Amino acid sequence: TANAAADSLIVNNEAQAYLPKTPFSDRIAIRTNALDWLLTVPNLGIEYDLTGSEFNSMTVGISAKYNWNTSHTWRDTKTSYMPPVVFNLLDLRPEFRYYYRTRKAPARKSGKWDVESFLKDKKNPKSWRASYVGAYMNYATYTLKLSEKGRQGQAIGIGASAGYSIPMYEYKNGAVDVELGFSVGLQVCSKVY
Repeated sequence: TANAAADSLIVNNEAQAYLPKTPFSDRIAIRTNALDWLLTVPNLGIEYDLTGSEFNSMTVGISAKYNWNTSHTWRDTKTSYMPPVVFNLLDLRPEFRYYYRTRKAPARKSGKWDVESFLKDKKNPKSWRASYVGAYMNYATYTLKLSEKGRQGQAIGIGASAGYSIPMYEYKNGAVDVELGFSVGLQVCSKVY
């Protein structure tokens, strides 16, 4: 058992030699969903890179959506007006993702939009793109009313996501990437009314 413990200690020390030396602040990414903003649903997410590698990486993150500005209880006493449409939502979504590339990404030019360099790279087509697969859980509370009757309740769910990330702009302490992806999952809802 002493030899096994010494062997595992050596293996652990060798594994630590390969751990990235990336600072904590460089492993954090802030995310948002532009489509949700177009639908007037403010959202924000944070993602932490567990590996710090550009080639393959694993991340954990959480995203939140919050749109609770439409009133479903307000009534104008003079006109007896109730809003015809109510769309209130609070959604929390923790997620694990595995990003991978089939080839090493080329160096990006700092401080400019870099669309030309990755579109014209004939030797490594699509090496700039990082694909991902992931798993998520979510919890939501909602109030929806599109006609006379509406729905209000809570929901929990699980699912899988996949897509890819395209680098667009890099600056001294970060980068802007565009992400295209989709999610498939199972949602269980409780209806109040």
